[in-house]
Amino acid sequence: MQKWKRSAVLSIACAATSLVSVTTAHAQVRYGLQKINTVDLSPNFATGSAYGSSPLSIAFDGTNAYIGGRADSAATTTVGVVQVQNVLGGSPTLAPLTDSTVTAAAGRGYDSLAYNGDSLFIGFESGSASTSTIRRYVVGNSASTSNWTVTNPLNGLRVGFIAIDPVGDPANNNQPIVAAATFSGSGRRLGLSLANGALVYGPTGSATPPEGFAINTADTAYRAIAFSRTGDIVSADDDTVAVGRRVGFNSIQQLGSTSAGSSVVLRTTPVNNNVGRGVGFLEGAVTGGDPLIVASLRSATGASTPFLSGASAPVTSRQIQIRNRDGSTLSTSSPFVTSTLTGDEDGIGNAFTGDIKNFATGVLPDGTPVLLVVSYSEKRLDVYGIEPTWNDADGTWSTTTNWALGRVADGVTQNAKFGFSSAARAVNLDSNRTVKNVKFDSANSYTISGAGTLTLDAPGDAVLPAIVQVDNGSHTIASNIVLNDNARFIVNGAGNTLTLSGDISASGRGITKLGAGTLRVKNLRASAVVLSEGLTQIIPQAGNASVSRVATISQGTGTGRLDLTKGGLVIDYPATDPNPFAAAKAFAISNTDFIFSSTVTPGGNYAIGVLDGSVTDLSTLNLGVTTDATSIFMRVTLLGDANLDQTVNFDDLLKLAAAYNQTGQEWANGDFNYDGTVNFDDLLKLASNYNSSVTGSFAGDWALAQSAVPEPTSMLAIVGAGIGLTMRRRRR
Repeated sequence: MQKWKRSAVLSIACAATSLVSVTTAHAQVRYGLQKINTVDLSPNFATGSAYGSSPLSIAFDGTNAYIGGRADSAATTTVGVVQVQNVLGGSPTLAPLTDSTVTAAAGRGYDSLAYNGDSLFIGFESGSASTSTIRRYVVGNSASTSNWTVTNPLNGLRVGFIAIDPVGDPANNNQPIVAAATFSGSGRRLGLSLANGALVYGPTGSATPPEGFAINTADTAYRAIAFSRTGDIVSADDDTVAVGRRVGFNSIQQLGSTSAGSSVVLRTTPVNNNVGRGVGFLEGAVTGGDPLIVASLRSATGASTPFLSGASAPVTSRQIQIRNRDGSTLSTSSPFVTSTLTGDEDGIGNAFTGDIKNFATGVLPDGTPVLLVVSYSEKRLDVYGIEPTWNDADGTWSTTTNWALGRVADGVTQNAKFGFSSAARAVNLDSNRTVKNVKFDSANSYTISGAGTLTLDAPGDAVLPAIVQVDNGSHTIASNIVLNDNARFIVNGAGNTLTLSGDISASGRGITKLGAGTLRVKNLRASAVVLSEGLTQIIPQAGNASVSRVATISQGTGTGRLDLTKGGLVIDYPATDPNPFAAAKAFAISNTDFIFSSTVTPGGNYAIGVLDGSVTDLSTLNLGVTTDATSIFMRVTLLGDANLDQTVNFDDLLKLAAAYNQTGQEWANGDFNYDGTVNFDDLLKLASNYNSSVTGSFAGDWALAQSAVPEPTSMLAIVGAGIGLTMRRRRR
């Protein structure tokens, strides 16, 4: 673990103690890690970069991360450190430390970093023991008199890994020291004073001072070490991860034993003696007991080779494993549930493709852990923290005791998880909140309502989507929603439903629907809408509230469907795109394809009408959304409603009369059965819904329509007689 300032650690420890009790009252609530953010490191780590071709090592100061580079394998070049500022925030920035660079041989560089106080401690593996160093670097001040460098610190062996040992030097008021180890088979170890680099213990073979820690005596080629806040240690060597409990200044005790020795908890096969093994402790209010270990090992035959944990099934070395301190898997009764990290959590970043990783861990001011992972192959930094999880209770969003560990969901880096509930739960969104993901996973329903607005906003730019996901049950968000980024609504399970009954402000944003379940919305007013899977349904509402407006709408590569119910849809397509009128008309005729209405039934009084804005002025409908000549309008309405104003009246009758007995006609002209001709069948449909019901006023209006349209008198008389007969039959 990368050590914070000592004063900060003391206050954090107290916070962790007070927060553990929160989970006791809600024993069935389980929480895990969320992906806070991912940071692309490639702008500063590439061939020809002054900081190295690839990122390899990492340290953390509680606010910023520090990434050390490794030289290209083909040439001697410089390597250095890049600071990732505000790494826990929504928009981290890369700030290269220009005074941190040194020349490194091909394939060599800053193998290890650690942080304490105001300083970065750097393990430089030059390729030669005589020029390998451990140095203190006051961040941003290469001229500081506090800086120091120790060359060839391990007596003829190259530096493998360094970490801050918090137990400290008993001869110097127990001040923390920087502990180092080599990766060679001799496993040389030493401790240096943080203040001046003076030898505190080791290296191996020295008569005085003592030689320091030993974890796994079977194989002491250390490739990674990390200390807990109490000085316990986890190490990785050629093929194992080992854990030891601290019992003295330079004495490590095997777990479960009263004697010093090894404690192997993970083993990889086959052996790979190379850099890029990450180990660390997850501490703070996680389990309420011992810290967890986190590990990622390399394999000799590539990333697909698994490593083993006791008798358990193999897991890929690409992934990060989280285990109890003795190496056992997490219990199903443990409140902490994350046992594996794959790199693509929460829709942020892709799955890990390589197995070279290093870690830094820390404890946040609220007493919960944070894990930072630097990936050599992906050239990226992934940041994980505890996911805000709602307790099994009704209550108000802003009340800390309603959330596990007191972590209220708020901020672009945060999720809001609504998991197990013993009954239907009501959540009062009492004030405006912002989250990147909302997750529902309970057979009993959650309803989020209240005066507050829920903003969905993923960290960084709009490339990352915000997500609302249902894994179990049917749930409702009744509060208004604002999309600051594109959003995915994922409803897994055909029997599950997500209802968004408030307004969704999504101007300029895209919406994607995934999962076999049903998404119910008031309307869809967004830019690009992709309904890839399952059903999206418009909630029936009065007036124009259920009118949607999109620039484009499609199924993507899937088979999702949109049920308009009694709503409408404006497609305000780009002027450079083909007019989608023909496709919309085909959907209306079929009523079984991508866009349909469950209100429309064979032989019923409803249909989907389609108007083309290049022919009909849609602005006269006052739909509450913008329309223009490059818009089409689909609406579920009564047969006979030619202008789609939801009323069948004289205006519609005039349109039909003007096109009567003409071919090549559309809905706007009175072709309500979509056969291309306006005729007696269409007139009957209009008459059956005239003024929304069959009334005696139709005959008079029809006569007026006859006089307004220059049609042959005999034909109009026949039509009038037919309509009159129809009306008499309907009134009986």
